[in-house]
Amino acid sequence: MNCVFTGHDVSFTFASYNLIYITMKRHLLSVLFLSFALQSLSQSVQWAQSITNLNQPDQVLDYDTNDQDRMVLLGQATAGSNIALLDNASQVLSNTLYFVAVYNSQAELLWSAPTVGFPYTVMMNDNGEVFVVGGSYSIQDFDPTEEVQNVDLGTGALYVQKLSASGELEWVGTTTLATNAASVCESSDGRIFVSGIYYEGSTVTLADGSSVEMTRGADILEFSSVGELNGCYSLDVPDQIDYINVFEIECRNNKLVVVGDLDGICDFDPGAGVSNNQETAAYDGFIASYDVSNGCVLEWNKIFRGNSWEECNAVRIDDDNNVYVGGGFTFTTDFDYEAAPGAWTLFSDSNTNLMSAFFARINANGDFEWLKKAGADNESLEVGGIWTKDLELKDGGIVALIEGYGRIYMDGTITSTPIQLGAVAAPGYMVAEYDNSGMFESVAKADTTGEGVDSFCGVFPKRLKRLSSNRFAVAGNFMQFINFGTTQNPLVLTNDQSSPNFGFDRDIFIACYIGSAGLGVQQTSLLSENVKMVNPMRNELVLFAENQQIDYVLVHSAQGIQVASGITNRLDVRNLTPGVYIVQVRMKDGSWLSGRVLKD
Repeated sequence: MNCVFTGHDVSFTFASYNLIYITMKRHLLSVLFLSFALQSLSQSVQWAQSITNLNQPDQVLDYDTNDQDRMVLLGQATAGSNIALLDNASQVLSNTLYFVAVYNSQAELLWSAPTVGFPYTVMMNDNGEVFVVGGSYSIQDFDPTEEVQNVDLGTGALYVQKLSASGELEWVGTTTLATNAASVCESSDGRIFVSGIYYEGSTVTLADGSSVEMTRGADILEFSSVGELNGCYSLDVPDQIDYINVFEIECRNNKLVVVGDLDGICDFDPGAGVSNNQETAAYDGFIASYDVSNGCVLEWNKIFRGNSWEECNAVRIDDDNNVYVGGGFTFTTDFDYEAAPGAWTLFSDSNTNLMSAFFARINANGDFEWLKKAGADNESLEVGGIWTKDLELKDGGIVALIEGYGRIYMDGTITSTPIQLGAVAAPGYMVAEYDNSGMFESVAKADTTGEGVDSFCGVFPKRLKRLSSNRFAVAGNFMQFINFGTTQNPLVLTNDQSSPNFGFDRDIFIACYIGSAGLGVQQTSLLSENVKMVNPMRNELVLFAENQQIDYVLVHSAQGIQVASGITNRLDVRNLTPGVYIVQVRMKDGSWLSGRVLKD
């Protein structure tokens, strides 16, 4: 097990810290950071830890957290791997193990257990109860303790297994629908919703004895708070050559939202009404919103239509039923072509077939409120592709997990400093903050940059989840190295370099980030190609411009109140309280430029 710590709720600069390396048993590496100068949030990783150890490929299947600072990881450990099991000791596995493991907010194991059959996805509610969704067949023992509770899954069935906060079995729900599961969520009244895809039609019997005819497509399964199958709803994809994928679902305030991608025709209305949609040339992203207060009633749906490949990977719902979504797109994509053709369109950089990331907010009625992107410039710089893997809500905005590689512009333009993320054979990820209008704030990254590896390696995140106190945790896999710092100041976890499998090994990691004022490097913001400002600012706002182009400068609070002004490129801002400010610069040619700056 490898581990990197950076203290607790403190942020540090790259230039001002001391490293203390402490080697502990079982390959535990702690790196403590000491700093007395609270400057920019140039590194916000609170801790990072590899869960598996150290010589065979292991895999994260799914990951979740709750507001009580508990984390659950669903994974696969292969024969020959070492993994911390119930007794918190290292044990060599003789065969493949699918497992569920629960940790506290410092990634210390609380309990773990093997799962049944082939698990797909996992969820943890705020009570610490764990829901594992998987598939298996024949008679299976679902009780993780020494007691036995057998359930006959026949020739094959999907199951939902509920475990208590301490790992005891509470109930098992099943359905005979031959389906997988992409995502699971819980409503406020304790109902459990599961969604995935199925390829063959089936007659499904519900708990009340009634039956539902399921044809082919995506499903929404509704289980009661005690595991009874009370609803089975189909998003029909009738043509055998068409496909649909569900990537995530979210339920809040009796509103259930499903996102994924589609190639072909889908009837998104599981009731008597028909709502057919067809994309143009290839896979298109989709989002569909349902009222599940009584059944499953379609509210609205959208196809993100492009001419290559679009996908919607992540969804969250806020208290006001606004929906936040994220994913990836290529070429030119119209995100609302049916309701408002051309009004909500994005262009991938250089119109390349490599993906750019998008994120959007859609109100409760299904109307876009904003749509933003991040991406590479594959024409003037070097090729690269990214997509939004996951996202979470934060106070005043969102946090996005972005996967890929290349020189990336986080604000969707080429007027800011790009972030170099990994390489084509060594991808990585970024955790980026955006405000509630979709404006970029800050970013932290993790990749293999600077490690000098000459064979395939990479960092592959699975999920981004929120903990308490505005902290965010990422779980995923890495090959060879994962660097949470910079080339100059690396914070590195590694596979076992002495293993004959080094270069093919894949370990599981969890990393915790501190949010709030910023998650990572506050980039030098470019107000134009020739005007830059130091961001964040401390005692002074410092602007750099060629040929003395600046006429005068205005500084406004986030509420729009002017708080500083001047006719120089250096303004005294010692009297300003920490926070985000808007800088407006009037140039001598009469043009106006603007940008955002953080005051430490």
